[in-house]
Amino acid sequence: MTEDARDTAGMRAVFWIWAGIIGVGLAVMIGLPLGGR
Repeated sequence: MTEDARDTAGMRAVFWIWAGIIGVGLAVMIGLPLGGR
């Protein structure tokens, strides 16, 4: 595995982790008011 490939994989992993955190946060912020609470 070359250095570039490992860097790209690391960036992708970080991107997906952040995408998941943001996605869950948005779902909670949108879902709670719709849940009537």
